[in-house]
Amino acid sequence: MSKSRQSLIALGCVLLALGCVQPVATDKTPPPSTSDKLLWLIVVTDESTTGLVADAGYWKSVQDRGHKYRIYSNDSPDGKKYGRTVEAVGPPAVIVIDQKSQKPITTVTLPNNKKQVDLLIKRSGGK
Repeated sequence: MSKSRQSLIALGCVLLALGCVQPVATDKTPPPSTSDKLLWLIVVTDESTTGLVADAGYWKSVQDRGHKYRIYSNDSPDGKKYGRTVEAVGPPAVIVIDQKSQKPITTVTLPNNKKQVDLLIKRSGGK
């Protein structure tokens, strides 16, 4: 190593020790995203809805990611509150709401499988 390079390294170490400069991260892993939204997933079902709605393990995994969810029958008092919102796509439907702003993001027919729900979450800004 040349003397000038050694001098630069030594100067860098002194500046770092004095707090004049910040260390440069060498890790190429991107920082965690701070733009991931936390979502509410309101699922409104009808009497024919089965499968994914009953998968408690999957819904727990959604909750473990910071999202909240509720599953309502379309004829229950709580389900009827969302009747006008679900009307366009019909039950079974999922309403995606931003937890922070409490504003609806989208309302779609309930996807058939976990991967499609995960994609819906991701497209809505969630993780």
